Amino acid sequence: PLYVKINTKRINNFRPFLLAGVSTDFNLSSNKKNTDDNASNVFRTTSQNLNYELGLGFEFYLYYFKFSPSLRGVFSLQNELIPDAAEESPWTGKIVNMFSRGICLIITFE
Repeated sequence: PLYVKINTKRINNFRPFLLAGVSTDFNLSSNKKNTDDNASNVFRTTSQNLNYELGLGFEFYLYYFKFSPSLRGVFSLQNELIPDAAEESPWTGKIVNMFSRGICLIITFE
């Protein structure tokens, strides 16, 4: 991932921050190269996706280490669905697009 982190000034042993960036992920169970589709019980998605991430968190400066909990949202930028060959497929015919979204709690000790 590539992040831009914006910190405020440190207040005693505490400092809030905002985070924004881009990342990529790999779907190892995507079945992208498989020629079968949902009629053969094979759901297919893209194998690599580009995401943007937004987050906020706090840095706590303790005696021996820095503790940084943060909450981040991860949102896909591209359609991940590979539609079936038949246009009127009962599985993917009505789906226009499919994007990943997630919320992560990240805890860092430095």
